[in-house]
Amino acid sequence: MKRLLPLLTIALSLTLNQYTLGQTANCQALTVQLDGSGNYSFTTPLTPQTDAEVLTSTGSATASIVWQSFIPTVSGILDKITVDFISGSGFPTNVTIRSGEGAGGPAIQSFVALTPSTSGVVEYDIPGVVDLVAGNTYTFQINDGIASPLTLRRSDGNPYPAGRCQYDANTDLKFSLDILQRPDIDNGSTDADGIDYFTLSQSSFECSDLAAPVPVTLTVFDKLGNSNTCVANVSVVDNVAPTATCQNTTAFIDALGTATIIAGDIDGGSTDNCSGFTLS
Repeated sequence: MKRLLPLLTIALSLTLNQYTLGQTANCQALTVQLDGSGNYSFTTPLTPQTDAEVLTSTGSATASIVWQSFIPTVSGILDKITVDFISGSGFPTNVTIRSGEGAGGPAIQSFVALTPSTSGVVEYDIPGVVDLVAGNTYTFQINDGIASPLTLRRSDGNPYPAGRCQYDANTDLKFSLDILQRPDIDNGSTDADGIDYFTLSQSSFECSDLAAPVPVTLTVFDKLGNSNTCVANVSVVDNVAPTATCQNTTAFIDALGTATIIAGDIDGGSTDNCSGFTLS
């Protein structure tokens, strides 16, 4: 036992280290345009958001392989899938994410999870980074690995028109899926354990940021709590033209028969989003 303990400690250390080294934050430089109020903000959510969802159930789906196709409305990283089991076998369950509709499409990601032994909602946290493209068709497939039937709640009447389960075009599983959109300055950050969320050191910009590129730090957090950072220069530009407003004025001729006005005499309150204009 005295000889085995040091070996066990080393093996455990190596296992932990592979997680902390598995993430890579990649950034890209970006140019943003101020609006008519002199502001710009990144609006992409930095945490996973529900993209597709069927909440009601009107029946059940029983098969050794149950699949549901879906068409995401936004591009991003598939974060999790939630389904509702009526009964479970208790054996390890294989989950596969495929490109295209049905169980025959190319596999993008596969992993093993546990099927519940009783009824209930099951949330499958997707390992790794599975990027989805808005408008493309994908499928998640669930089977217990030994061809035993699984029973999941389903809903009829085509409640989610952008997809279907294997029964027919008017049937979906009761499911939901969450997508983590990539921030604008992200350039393909990765993590073997899956990306949990992002943070930005600065997300709003104004006229004072026009002078020089703004360094923005992107922090990538994985699902084990590890993080990695990168820095991107955000160039802020203002292409919004000033609004010229004129007013009538009266010019009085002097003894020499001439009259002089300046630009301010006919300016009726011209404005600019950054107040950086001159009159002529």
